[in-house]
Amino acid sequence: MRVAALFLLLPTILLADQVFYETGFEKSEGVAIGSLDNTSTGWKTNGPHPFQIIAADDGSAGQAMASAASEAAEGSRAWLSIAPGDKKTIVEMSFKPTVSGSPGYQANLHLGSFPAAPGISGMAAIISFRGSGKIYAFDGETERELGKFTSGTWYKLRVENDPATQKFDVFLDGEQVGTGLAFNDPGITELRSVGLTHYTGSSATAPSGLAVDNVKFSTP
Repeated sequence: MRVAALFLLLPTILLADQVFYETGFEKSEGVAIGSLDNTSTGWKTNGPHPFQIIAADDGSAGQAMASAASEAAEGSRAWLSIAPGDKKTIVEMSFKPTVSGSPGYQANLHLGSFPAAPGISGMAAIISFRGSGKIYAFDGETERELGKFTSGTWYKLRVENDPATQKFDVFLDGEQVGTGLAFNDPGITELRSVGLTHYTGSSATAPSGLAVDNVKFSTP
């Protein structure tokens, strides 16, 4: 009976995710409200409305990272270098898109191997929240609709990536909404970068933005 009990415990131990980066952008981590410069987050940003650290909007003492725009403008970007390489990688974060009223609005999560700000190359997984209220992901070069979202609402986004098979799965609030999607760039065999982009759209009629919080990267 003791041997059987031991074997029952082993899978739980062996399957625990190994976290290699985690942040809530909190003051206790050395992160001050304001610019991302000179913080301990490691994130970099550029664009007309750079991402910055803001106070949480739920009345708590917490903080988040966000890009906010009061009018139409070009996109803003934030990115971080990570180091899981060719291992399976799980990316998790709280994600709040606030649409601008323009069909061109986008709030995107990019995963791949890009040396600086996310652009159009070096992408493995791309998940996009659009001004239409729909969520898309690239399956290779083809866009797949994953579901719908409500503007100004926090969602728990999880993306499981496998460079060996060049496939990824997408989960929204614990529900799997994308399965076995192909990397956008078939040349990507390692995950080295995470990026965020926020585009208001040229016909914005309301303030818009993208906020993220509780970021965690791990390997299974």
